[in-house]
Amino acid sequence: MKEEEFFQMTKICLLLTSTINPRDYEFVGRKGIVNRENDYLKAVRFYKTFGFPIIYIDNSDYVSEQIQSQISQIPNSQYLAFDSLESFRGKGHGELEILKYAFDNSEFLCLCDYFIKISGRYIVTNFADFISKVDFSINHHFCNLSRNMNWADSRIVIFERSFFQKFFVPTLEKYLDEENGEFFEKSYARSIHLFQYSGGKISYWPVYPFYSGINGENGKLISFKFFKRMKYTIYLKLKKYISKQTI
Repeated sequence: MKEEEFFQMTKICLLLTSTINPRDYEFVGRKGIVNRENDYLKAVRFYKTFGFPIIYIDNSDYVSEQIQSQISQIPNSQYLAFDSLESFRGKGHGELEILKYAFDNSEFLCLCDYFIKISGRYIVTNFADFISKVDFSINHHFCNLSRNMNWADSRIVIFERSFFQKFFVPTLEKYLDEENGEFFEKSYARSIHLFQYSGGKISYWPVYPFYSGINGENGKLISFKFFKRMKYTIYLKLKKYISKQTI
C-alpha cells in the first residue's frame, strides 16, 4: 500500500481541550470568558480546515454557541462539556480528567485509530507539515522527550488507542502528583518508558510544531519567529541524531 493511501485510510481525530470559564481566575494568565472563548474559537476554525473529525471538550461546563456551531459542521465531530472535579488539584489532573472523559463519553472516538490531543488555545501554524510527516504505518509512539528523558511535551500528544489504555492512563493515575513535583509531563514520560520496557518503540516528532496563541498560565503571546523556528528545528534534529547513536 502506498504511503498516501495508508494516510487516507488511517482514522485520525483531533481532541481539542479547553477551559473557557475557569473557577478561579486568580490562577490563570488569560483573563475573561470572552477572550478565552475567542482564543478557542480561532483555533477550532483553523483546525477545521484540515478535514479531520474534532472532539472539542471543555472542563468548565461551558457551552459556546459559536464553537458548537463550528463543530456541528464537521462530520463525526462533537462538543463535550462537563464540570471538572479534578482541576483544583492542578493543571495536569484536569488534563487527565478531560482525556478520560472524552474517551468514555464521545460516540466518535471509538471510530478512530489515533487521536491527537492539542491544547485547544494553541494554533500549530505548521500543522499540515507536521501531520503529513507522521508515519502512521509504523507501530511507534511519536513524542518529544527532554534531554534527560524524564519529561515529555504534552502540548501535542499523538495517542494510539492501546497506548492510551494500557500505559498512559494507568501510569498517570499512579504517579501524577503535582503537589510533590510529579507533573503531567513527567508522568507522561514514565508511561513512554513503560511502553518501551514492554517492547514498544518510539519516534521523535518528524518536525517541531510552531505554536501561536496566548499562554493560559501567564497571558503572554506565544509566537515562533524565524530564529526561534530555526533554533527548535536544529535542536530537534540533534536530539533525533543523538538518540540514533545511543545503544
